[in-house]
Amino acid sequence: VNRDGALTWDALVLLVKSVERGLTSMTQFEPIARIDDLAVAMGKRAFQSARRRQRDEALTEGEWFAWWSLDSTVRTTLQRFCFDDADMEGLPPMENCDSTPYEALAPGGQVAGDGA
Repeated sequence: VNRDGALTWDALVLLVKSVERGLTSMTQFEPIARIDDLAVAMGKRAFQSARRRQRDEALTEGEWFAWWSLDSTVRTTLQRFCFDDADMEGLPPMENCDSTPYEALAPGGQVAGDGA
C-alpha cells in the first residue's frame, strides 16, 4: 500500500502470492502450482474491475474492497475460516459474486486474452 493508502499492481501481486504461501504453510491447503500466473490473473481482474488500464495506476481502498468482496475465489477461500454468519456480515451475497474461473490461464504463463 502506498502513502495514499492505495494498492499498486506490484503490491497486489505480491499480496496474492504471500497469502497463498501463508495459507499453505498454516493449513492443509494444497500449494498452487502456478501461483505466479494466478497472482497476475487476479491482479488483472482487480484492475479491470476498477476500470484501470495502466498498471502504474493504484487501486483505492474502495476499489480493492469491491474486487475481493465480489470475487468468488477469494470469498470461497475466506468462508473456510468463517464460523458464523456474522463473519460475512456486510459482504454481498455469494450469488452476486464473479465466478469466472481463473483457469483461463493459457500455457506458457500468459493470461488468456492478455494480448501479451
